[in-house]
Amino acid sequence: MRETVGRGRFQATREAFGFIRPEEPGEEIFVPPGETGGALQGDWVAFRLLRPGRRGQKAEGQVTAILERGIRKLTGVVAGTRRHPVLVPDHPRLPAAMRLIGSLAGLEPGQRVLCRLHDAGGRSGPGAMLEEILGDADDPRLDVSMIAVQFGLPEAYPTKR
Repeated sequence: MRETVGRGRFQATREAFGFIRPEEPGEEIFVPPGETGGALQGDWVAFRLLRPGRRGQKAEGQVTAILERGIRKLTGVVAGTRRHPVLVPDHPRLPAAMRLIGSLAGLEPGQRVLCRLHDAGGRSGPGAMLEEILGDADDPRLDVSMIAVQFGLPEAYPTKR
């Protein structure tokens, strides 16, 4: 079979598979577990076709490169232990747990934090670089911050004159 290469937007699931919406009009492409290449929700990716679609089945593809990350900042709750904390992202289409990296002084399980996605390369996937401890995960006042980050909205707007 001839290798087909294209580009598109990756749509992730927490079940380790996803779909690519190609930039060229056409059917979305199923990406099975193990073929996502570390792509996350919203990433712009290059892909190759593994199997064309037939009789009601989607075409199957493999992510060959991540061209641009779709998510740069994220919020989540700290879990794990003080020595080995992990981030449980608020975004439902990100991995269930991500490595927390950076200066983790003062970090406690149960805190909601703001992180920057950090690609260090390698097989372990991106980590979450701690930027700010927002407060207790159960504090409803943090909902606005969480939603603003998830949808790329500014938290503060200029005042009208």
